[in-house]
Order: sequence, then structure tokens, then C-alpha cells
Amino acid sequence: MKRIDDLPVRNKLYLVFGAIAIFILSFVAISAYTVTRLDATLVADSVYLSFQERLGKLKLNLVSARRETLSFLLGLSLDGHGGDYLTGLQSYSAEVDEDLKALLGESPDDRSEGMVMEIAGIWGEIKRVREEEVLPAALSGRRREAIRLALETQLDRYDEAARSIDALAGYERVKAVETLGGIRDAFKKTVTLYVLATVIGLGVSLSVILYISRGLGRRIASLAESIDRFDSGGKEPHIEVSGDDEIGRLAKCLRRLFTGIYESGIVHEQYMNIFKWESAQHQKKSEDLKKSEERFRGLVETTNDWVWEVDRDCRYTYASPKVKDILGYEPEDVIGKTPFDFMLPDEAGRVRALCASISASRMPFNNLENANLRKDGSVVVIETSGTPFFSPQGEVLGYRGIDRDITARKNAEDEKTRIQAQLVHADKMASVGAFAAGVAHEINNPVGFVNSNLNILGSYVGNFMDLFKRYFSMSQALEAGNTEEALAHLKSLTEYQREVDIAFVLNDIVALTEESKDGLARIKGIVQGLRDFSHAGGEDMSEADLNDCVESAVRLCWHEIKNTAELEKDFGVMPPVSCRPRQLTQVFLNMLVNASQAMPSKGKIRIRSYLEPGMAVVEIKDNGTGMPESLVNRIFEPFFTTKPVGKGTGLGLSIAYGIINEHKGRITVESAVGSGTTFRVSLPLHSGALHSN
Repeated sequence: MKRIDDLPVRNKLYLVFGAIAIFILSFVAISAYTVTRLDATLVADSVYLSFQERLGKLKLNLVSARRETLSFLLGLSLDGHGGDYLTGLQSYSAEVDEDLKALLGESPDDRSEGMVMEIAGIWGEIKRVREEEVLPAALSGRRREAIRLALETQLDRYDEAARSIDALAGYERVKAVETLGGIRDAFKKTVTLYVLATVIGLGVSLSVILYISRGLGRRIASLAESIDRFDSGGKEPHIEVSGDDEIGRLAKCLRRLFTGIYESGIVHEQYMNIFKWESAQHQKKSEDLKKSEERFRGLVETTNDWVWEVDRDCRYTYASPKVKDILGYEPEDVIGKTPFDFMLPDEAGRVRALCASISASRMPFNNLENANLRKDGSVVVIETSGTPFFSPQGEVLGYRGIDRDITARKNAEDEKTRIQAQLVHADKMASVGAFAAGVAHEINNPVGFVNSNLNILGSYVGNFMDLFKRYFSMSQALEAGNTEEALAHLKSLTEYQREVDIAFVLNDIVALTEESKDGLARIKGIVQGLRDFSHAGGEDMSEADLNDCVESAVRLCWHEIKNTAELEKDFGVMPPVSCRPRQLTQVFLNMLVNASQAMPSKGKIRIRSYLEPGMAVVEIKDNGTGMPESLVNRIFEPFFTTKPVGKGTGLGLSIAYGIINEHKGRITVESAVGSGTTFRVSLPLHSGALHSN
């Protein structure tokens, strides 16, 4: 059985009123009234407790939303990223909206509802400024303005919201205390009613009434003591009252209420600690950002390159002071313009097409050469490199990069090219001079037999003229009807034909003509090859057969080779190669001359052409004296020669090396003393590997 203390108050009173029926109805009415008041009070306590918990959650979510806003702006400013913080910001903002909506629905009175609506108005203004001013400024690159708004205007509104929440929490705490006072008053009235009922009751009930009232008084006093102790600033409350009756339930409600108020204070203290920590972190990050900006500005302003930034429309949004040294304009004169505004129309069209292709690829670019007009009208050559930067959504916002003045370097390269061309032509002329006697001899041979053939053909023409005279005399006699004279001329014509052997003359004329044509063709080929070889000026890239280039070189130096070496050719089938044929002829000519001059006596030169994967190869091998390794390592050096003074310039192989290198090919040499020398020239088959001037 339950103890009397565990029985409900009404059951305890039933024991007292059991003997006196007249007081039962009045006691029940009093008890019903008291219980109704207690239930309403408990419901109100529960509402206040839920409201306090919701206020604490609203505080934490406001703190989190403010922290995520600052983290997003600082993250975007430091490394250009802030997507994770933006997601967190949106999540906490949604939770704040949900908390405000719940608080409006749970407001216990009109004043509380008005204060909640005031907080909601502040929060709405915070969201409006953030969505319409802070975030657009940050995402459009105006990060300083965004941070200023967040730290000045927004910070004041967050503080105002926090003060309003604290005020509402204080108001609700006062309401809770007033409720507790009402509870004490209700209990005092209840005790009074119980005592009156007990006095009026039967004497039999006196002992029960005293017992019950003493127990109730002790428990109520314990509750009052706990309330006073908590009201005077005690720590987490400890209520010793227990039981399943109304007082026990009240003790449980008070315990939850006191716990909620205590935890709300802890949350407030935590909020203040977080606020102080965030303030310190913000100050530290601001100082770090300022130092970083100063360091970056120092680097940009002291570098020899022009640092720039353009937007997605290719308009300058930043230009370092170095632009004045390169183009002659102040940085503010460049802002808002495009790079193409400083170029000639043709160059602007070319560079604009390249930039459109680069922007569409969303990739960095390097060493883009372009010609610009300085403010004074002079032309400057610039080498441009850049890389794109993106929004948090992955859209290209523009490019950042540097421009470098390479005008002096380009002028030096042009001068170097001009000097190299002069050296190549000088080497050609030296080769032509060296071959002049041989070429003259090669031309004299066909000229001699052509001249002899023309003399013989001249005598044959005389024979035919005599033959035609006899023929015309016979024809005239026949027309005059003088048969005897015509027969005499016929006899003379027949005897003359037999005398000069017309059949032989006719055959010999054909042979002499073909022989003369061949000799003239040889002369034409020698002269044409010499003219082509010695031609000055640039040469365009064209498709050519390497075997033809080798044959041209052989024809030019044949007089040099035939007296010193036996020439052996082993030409493979070669596809056309994109090259400058006259330059390759010069390369092979130098190698053939060197091979013939390396022969101490009659030797052999073998020319071989063949294919390797992706390459066309020409190999020139001799069995001459060869070279030691110390000389092999130097033969491509300019002005280095092993020939006696007056026999060579030392430029031939150096120029050959430069020509092959310009064709993106390679030239190698293998040699040993007494074993001869092998030169190997390899050229790419695909024309894309070559470059032209």
C-alpha cells in the first residue's frame, strides 16, 4: 500500500471528510478549484520552459550564421574559395527562420510576441543587407567593401538582435519568477483552506489533518527554500521534494524550469565567450590580410614585369605601375580598356582571335608575343602570360597575368638571324669560288664536243646544199622538156649521193644532234645548280626529295670528288620532306667536300638514304684518315678547322649544324683515326615539327 504522503491531496482529504458528509462536497469543490489552478500553472511553466529553450537555440543559430558569413568572406579573400562556408551560412539562416516562426507560435503573451517580431525584423534586415549588398560585393570582387559591411553594419545588427534576445529572455525569466510567486500564493491559499476545513472537521480528523498539513508544510517549505536559493543566484538547483502527488509533480516542473533557466545562462556565457574569441580571430585575420596585401603590393610594384587583371570582357580591372615604363601610360589610363586598344588593327584582330580561343578553353597561356603601340607612337613587343580565375560556381571571371617587354631581345634575335644569313651566303660563295675551276672544266668538256659536232653538222649542211643544187637542175631540165640533160643531172645526182653516203649522213645527223642536246643539258644543269646554290636571300619551306638535294650537291662538287674518291650511292625510296632545299644542298655539299679532302689517296665515299620511325636519314661515309675524339667534339664550333691556312673558313659544319637544327632535325658524326668518318643527318617527316622564319 502507498504511504499517506504518496496519496493525492484529494484522497488525503477524503480521509478527513469521511466522517463528516456535510464537508465532503465543499472540500471536493475547494480541492477541484486548487487542482485546476495548479494544472494551469504547470501548463504555463511548461510553456515558459519550452520558450526559454527555443530562445537559447535561436541565439546559437544567430551566432553560427554570423560566424559563417565572416568565414565565407575571409575564405574568399584569402584563397578565392568559400563554397563550404556559404552552404553552412544558408543552413544556419534556415534554422534561424524556423526558430523565429516557432517562437511566434509559442509566445505566451502579446508582449513576448511583440519582442519576437522585433527580433524577426532585425533578422530580416540582416538577411536583406547580406543578400543584396554583402554577398554580391564579395562575389563581384569587392571583398573589402563586403568585409566592411559585415564588420560594421551587420555587426551592429547582430548585437542588436542579441540584446533583444537577452531582453526577451529576461522578461520571460521575470514572468517565470512571477509564476513561481503565484504558485506560492496558490499554495498558501490552499493550505489555509485545508486548515479551515480541518478545524471545521471532526475531532477524529484532527490527527490526520495535523499529519497531512505537517507533511505538506515541510514539502512546500522545501520548494520555497529552493526557489529563494535559486532566486538569490545559486548554482544549478537541487529540489529534494519527491512524490507522485501534485506537489511532487510541481517539484518536477520546477526542477525542469530551474534547469532550463540555468542552462540558458550557460548558453549566454558560452555565446559571450564565442563572441570574444571571434572578435580576437577577426582582428588577427584582418592584420594577417593587411600584411599579405602589403607584401603582394610590394612584390607587384618592384617587379620588372607589368602585372594586370582583366574581367570576362577582357577589360583591365588592375594594372601595376610598371605599365608606365612599358607603354608610357599611367595605370588609371589603362583601367577599363582592352589590350587590343593599344595595338594596330591587324595585330589586334590576330590577338583577339587567339584570346577568344584561350578563354573558351578556360586554360592558362604562356609567352604570347604581341606588338603594342606606346603612348609616344613607337612599337614595343610584349610577351604575355596569364591564368584564369573563377567564381565559387566555377564561372570564369577573368584572367590575371604579366606582360614583359621583349623588344630588345627580338631586335637581337633579328640581328642574329641577319648575321647568320650573311654567314650562310658567304660560305656558299666560298664554296662557289673553290669549285670555280672544277665547274669550268666540267662545262668545257660538253662545250668541246658540242662545238665539234656543230662543225661536222656544218659540213653535212654543205653536202645537202650541193645535192639540192643538182636536184633543182634536173627539175628545171624536166620542166623544159630536155630529157637528155635531165638524165645527165640524174646520173650526177646519183653519183654524188653515193660519194657522200647520204644514208650514213642522215643517221650521223641524228646521233650528233642528240649528243649535242645532252651536252647542252649537262651545261644547263651545272649552271642552274650553281645559280640555285649561290642564290642569296631567304627561302620558303617546300616539299622536296632528299635524294634530289644530295644529287644537286654531287653535281656541284663532282670535279672535286671524281679525282679523289669512288662514289657509291644507295638511295632508298624517300617521301617528300618539308624543308629548304638549297640549305640542305649546302649541308650535303660541305660533308661531301670534307669527305673528298680527307682522302690521302684514292678512296671511297658512300651515300645512303633510308627511313627510320618518323625520320628521313641521309648518311655520308668515307674511308679517309678519320679524326680523334678530341676533334670530333669540336667540329661544329664556328671557325674551327683542321685544314691548313687558306683551305677552309671553319664555318661549313657550324652552318650545317645550324641549318639542321632550324629544321628540327639532328646531325651526328662518328669518326676514329684510320677508320674514316660518318656523318648522319636526320630530318622529321612531319612538317608540323618544323618552324619557319
